[in-house]
Amino acid sequence: MIVKNRWNYYRILQVQPDAALDVIKASYRTLMQKLKFHPDLGGDNWNATVINEAYRVLSNSERRAEYDAEQRSQVMGVGELNRASNQRAQASRRQARAASSARKSSTFKSMVCVLCNQLTDVPTWLPGPRRCHTCRSPLTPVDAATPEQAGKRALPRLVRSANVRYLRTQKHDLGRSDVPHDDIVYHAVLENLSTKGMRLVTGNALEIGELLRVECQLLSAVARVVAVHASSSNRQQFEVGTEFVTVDFALQKGSLFAEQA
Repeated sequence: MIVKNRWNYYRILQVQPDAALDVIKASYRTLMQKLKFHPDLGGDNWNATVINEAYRVLSNSERRAEYDAEQRSQVMGVGELNRASNQRAQASRRQARAASSARKSSTFKSMVCVLCNQLTDVPTWLPGPRRCHTCRSPLTPVDAATPEQAGKRALPRLVRSANVRYLRTQKHDLGRSDVPHDDIVYHAVLENLSTKGMRLVTGNALEIGELLRVECQLLSAVARVVAVHASSSNRQQFEVGTEFVTVDFALQKGSLFAEQA
């Protein structure tokens, strides 16, 4: 969600630090209108406030210069934040090991995360999503995560519109051990959905084979990019086809998933 990056206005507007004013304006319009973050279009008031604040600063040359100077002065603090994040991850792993030791007589299943290659011992007696203890990515392979396990029938491929958040990674095959290379949360619109994958519309020209960490109200997934095409209706947007590698569906009452008749 955008609030996570509220102190980095360039990330909020999804532009580079050296972006021209025209690029900043175009990205702002895309977020507020195309991706419907404007409250009048159903967006959240808090996210809209953050986007507007970022645009107010970056669209004014004097305010932008002051902001850039302040950002440079805070660079030294990034290392401390990273150390704190590592400490939290280590604490999470210690808690996982303690929970494993407390249930020696119970059955666990070791699962490998496709993003960070870390092992997670999953208690088989507990229902619900399986998540990596290190990077929190879903662990359930797509063939084992179909809605039939939740008492649902097979789903047709449906065209729907929903906001999707994703993280890019530097990983392009299951043999590498890269983890997500930054914490930038990008946004897309869901165009097409099935139990095997989804098609998105986004402002990023993603790479074939790239793995994405995807979250929305319908699911959490690691998805592989299998197709990228420029949008026929908007040259600044791309239609991206993905297939799920691992996924946890959130099939609840009122979900955009529809059952076949």
